[in-house]
Amino acid sequence: MQTFCDIEGERFEYETNMLLYMKRLGIAFLEQPITTVYDPEDYSSHYNAVKDSLRISKVMLRFLITGSGFRYAVSSFLSFLLDNGLYHLLFSFFLGRTTAELASPTAQAIARVLSSLFNFTMNDRFVFRNKTDHGKAFVKYYCLCIPQTLISMVCLTALVKALEIASPGLATVVKVLVETALFFISYFIQKKWVFKKK
Repeated sequence: MQTFCDIEGERFEYETNMLLYMKRLGIAFLEQPITTVYDPEDYSSHYNAVKDSLRISKVMLRFLITGSGFRYAVSSFLSFLLDNGLYHLLFSFFLGRTTAELASPTAQAIARVLSSLFNFTMNDRFVFRNKTDHGKAFVKYYCLCIPQTLISMVCLTALVKALEIASPGLATVVKVLVETALFFISYFIQKKWVFKKK
């Protein structure tokens, strides 16, 4: 009841907010059909089609923006920029000192260590708002991150070699394509296992 007292909104806006918060908090609910009885003398609805529809749409949009899926996309995008920016710079640096087949995994390993630390912190505090054991979540995160990084490195190194890529720009594009495929799988595992709410 305290949660429902703290929910914002009035009228239909409040009702929508309440249903969305119940979903977010994992509170089950059933739809119960009721009969609407109007006074024949004063038959009118208090629902304003334009104004109340706009208010409800605003509530639903706010809910989507503040939901974990949107926050995960923001966190992933920032981590993506950091990871691929570092990879591009490091690949360029190592390419002049070694072969492309060695420069690519070395650059990717260093970039991934730094970007994954950033990503874990963002996901732990901002995306899933973890309030429990951060150490346990850290271990679970890297149980997912390390195999994902190895899969990405193997695929990327194989593609760099097969396509004979010697350009940092093209290698970065290929890396983006490989990791886009892993993005959705990672979100699902993090939500259901790494940062699972009790």
